[in-house]
Amino acid sequence: MRRYADPRLALGYLEDAIALAEEAGDHALAAYIGCFRGGLRCTSGEIWGGLADLEAGSAAIDALSPDERSRLRALQEQLGDPPDEYHYRGALVSWLAIAGRGTEALALGTQLDTRPPAHALGTSGYANAWRGIASALATLGRPEEARQAYARASAAYRAVEHHYQVGNALLLELFEVVLPYRADDLAERRRLAQAAEQAWSRASGALSDLPPRFAWLPLLLIEGGWAEARELALAVSAPGERTNWRPFARMMLALLAREQGQPELAWRMIREHLPAGPTTEPGDAILLDTLPLQRLAATLALDAGNLELAAAWLEAHERWLAWSSAVLGRAEGHLGWAAYHRAAGRPALARRHAEQALACAEQPRQPLALLAAHRLMGELETQARRYDEAAAHLDAALALAGACDALLERALTLLALAELRRVAGQLESARSLIDEARATCGSLGAVRALALADALAGRISSRTPAGAPAGLTPREIEVLRLVAEGLTDAQVAERLFLSPRTVSQHLRSIYNKLGVSSRAAATRFAIEHGLL
Repeated sequence: MRRYADPRLALGYLEDAIALAEEAGDHALAAYIGCFRGGLRCTSGEIWGGLADLEAGSAAIDALSPDERSRLRALQEQLGDPPDEYHYRGALVSWLAIAGRGTEALALGTQLDTRPPAHALGTSGYANAWRGIASALATLGRPEEARQAYARASAAYRAVEHHYQVGNALLLELFEVVLPYRADDLAERRRLAQAAEQAWSRASGALSDLPPRFAWLPLLLIEGGWAEARELALAVSAPGERTNWRPFARMMLALLAREQGQPELAWRMIREHLPAGPTTEPGDAILLDTLPLQRLAATLALDAGNLELAAAWLEAHERWLAWSSAVLGRAEGHLGWAAYHRAAGRPALARRHAEQALACAEQPRQPLALLAAHRLMGELETQARRYDEAAAHLDAALALAGACDALLERALTLLALAELRRVAGQLESARSLIDEARATCGSLGAVRALALADALAGRISSRTPAGAPAGLTPREIEVLRLVAEGLTDAQVAERLFLSPRTVSQHLRSIYNKLGVSSRAAATRFAIEHGLL
């Protein structure tokens, strides 16, 4: 385990060792060190190179003579690894899955003899294979099979008292299976976090730079323990800390930074993980850490009004999903496109993607994604003045937020409900909902959501034409609202009992006052100034 304390130094020693083994004609030792180096490179973030080493090393082991295989097993026993010539094949399965090559991981994993060896309930190689199979199954949308595979992996790690890997398997099961597919099973998700913490507490001093409490990080974000979550994420994402959990910590910190009003920190975490930005090709980063960061980058771009950059990140997300055949992330990808089209003033396309997000989140069922999809559908229905449909979606989102104990999601849904009540003229109810959301956001330090609450409260307190932005007249505001909903000039004319020519004249006046030249830009103004 101490090799992880300074992996760069260890990799340098391994380069020298491989050269010496090859010079001496010791094929068994060269193959073993090649596999060893591959696993360490993957752990250190060099996934493409590490997988290449593991594949080459496995092929070299296959080519060994019977005598050389005996020599390999003796070396493994001498160096503290299980005397199993295919020990590192399990690591290959695991890292293929982690990188997003789940179909390959399943194909290789099923070829291995995954029954526990007769001399023990498990070995770490056997456990690594099952962990890879579990991760692949979770990514590909097969949660029940994934849970069974994770149970086998954890049992095998426990059998050889590999407590660090027991904790890893339990936290991965929490993050990859339970939170996406069973987020409303509060007892189970907390059981896994507690068990992972206990396992890491039993691990050796090699884990002194990984606080066992880190196992709770994803739940702290959902349940509102943001101060502790930030402290843990900052500690583990710091340069020089344990690299195999750094990408995960970095991703969690970036998500938190946006909500706490620190977009610069969020962008820094994204750039550290994906230095090539949206052009990064899939396969050289951990898939399930990367997809949320791509979506976050698109959201940050939308926050800044940069539609072109947002589209680039969403296209990258689509490319990674297609390459990996992943099911996890599809619903959230559609939500990202829905938000993009909404910002661009294309409500029909926004609605289409929101409906696709709902369908993806329902099969297989993903409660948190379903929550977000219902909320966005509610917001779109509110904008379209379909109040009954909006209320149904927002009530469903609120119920899911409660079932998942998701504090920020509940607050955001309360604000969406408040907007519905505002446009329906129920101002006192809207104010009450805003106050409830503010109380939650204040305790979290949710700066972004508090700003949304303040803007909504401002819209309620200044509903008269005198407070209209850019000097727009009441009639121009009516025209702008309908244009922002996606209506054509002819449809606006019909709705307001005007001639199409009069609507065009109003639009020219609106464009001049706003200093814009397109319907999309005018729509963005309407959204940003609460005119919808």
